[in-house]
Amino acid sequence: MMTEKALSIDLPPLPALQRDHVRVNSVATELGTLEAFVPASAPYFCEDAAAPALLLVPGLGLDGLGFIRQLPLGKRAHLHLFQTPNAALDNGLESAADYVESYVRASGLDKTPGGLILGGASMGGAISLTLALRGRVKLAGLILIGTYGSRRLLPWFQKTMAQLAYVIHMP
Repeated sequence: MMTEKALSIDLPPLPALQRDHVRVNSVATELGTLEAFVPASAPYFCEDAAAPALLLVPGLGLDGLGFIRQLPLGKRAHLHLFQTPNAALDNGLESAADYVESYVRASGLDKTPGGLILGGASMGGAISLTLALRGRVKLAGLILIGTYGSRRLLPWFQKTMAQLAYVIHMP
């Protein structure tokens, strides 16, 4: 008879909301300089060379600091909190995915021994999914984080936002 063993992950405590827990990682790409926040020091810095890279992509109008509460994951993965550039997106999601893909390649995240896990919240999820569907960057995992954390509020958002369908033309 097999017994199930509880999964226990040892993570450091949640950080205070302070910028000194992160530093900026800048890389030069064919699309210009792209940046992500990465853990600055222990206990949020991964020392395991074989650990996966975890790149989190924020939603529209947000930046990588919105993921600061995810810093404890930096103990288990090489964490990168992507900074979405403030540039015009000529081709919508494809252009946004180009930026993420360029950062991945320039940072060497696609060559990490543990693989690359790509995560996105809200519009960052759509960008991540677009990048995954292209298949030009091999992913070890894909995390899609929803916008509505509370199902209790979802019907209110749906009813309120549905009225915009009459105002905003969708091609």
